[in-house]
Order: sequence, then C-alpha cells, then structure tokens
Amino acid sequence: METFSIVVYIVSDEVLRILRSADDPQAQMSDAEVITFALIIAKYFKCNYKISRYFCKKLRLFSNILSNSRLNRRIRKIPWDRWNGIFRFLALIFKNTSNDNFAVDSFPVFS
Repeated sequence: METFSIVVYIVSDEVLRILRSADDPQAQMSDAEVITFALIIAKYFKCNYKISRYFCKKLRLFSNILSNSRLNRRIRKIPWDRWNGIFRFLALIFKNTSNDNFAVDSFPVFS
C-alpha cells in the first residue's frame, strides 16, 4: 500500500504541475494528496472513509487528513480533465509493470 501511494502521489503531483493546476493557499491537503487518498480508499478499503483515514493516520501516509465530508467535497471538486490525465498516466505505468495474466471466459452463463 505504501509503494502504491508513493507512485500515485508522484504521478498526481507531476500531472497537476504539467496541467498548471494551483492549489488554494489555505488548503490543508494538496490536490495530489486528495487524489492519492481517493485512489487508496477505492483500491484497498472499498471506499470506506472511516477505516481508510484510520489506516492512513497509523501509517503516516499524509501529514494532515481532512474530515470525511471535507474529503468528499474536495474529491468531487477536482475537474475531470485532471482525473483523466492522471488515470491515463497511471494506466500506462501499471500496464507496463504488471505481470498478471488474465483469462477471459467465453462460456455463457445461464440462470
């Protein structure tokens, strides 16, 4: 989880820098941190904010973590073009480093 969060944070920060996205000076968490947190809770905690905030605090992944409602508002405030750029870059990275093999089942399933 720590390696995933580091990779996602670095990619998010660089993509936002390339897109010239500026954080609000009063923000307690940067947009890159919010995006990283959103992807961590989606991948590891099935979008459970309470448990993910607890684990991220224990692992000291972020210096300051917002409340559940504030995190939700910040995640929804990030424009889709920024999410799209980050997802494309992450997909390229994880596609090239993945050693997983997948098999597609072609048999129909009847109920």
